[in-house]
Amino acid sequence: MLYGTFIVTVIAMLFALPLALGSAVITSEVLSGRPRLVLKTLMELLAAIPGVVYGLIGLGGGTTFVRDTVGHHA
Repeated sequence: MLYGTFIVTVIAMLFALPLALGSAVITSEVLSGRPRLVLKTLMELLAAIPGVVYGLIGLGGGTTFVRDTVGHHA
């Protein structure tokens, strides 16, 4: 179980790190004015939602996707 947790964490970081760094650089260095304010507000709203909620949404969407893609064989 520890190995599985470690692998899932590494995979999640591989996805999250480029997105987080990219959005931070774009927000602080590239954008200015109104677009910067809008993106910053959206990121703050997303950060206010607990990770468990995102997990539940992903679980619901993931199970639906797998069921529709693979098929239900029960």
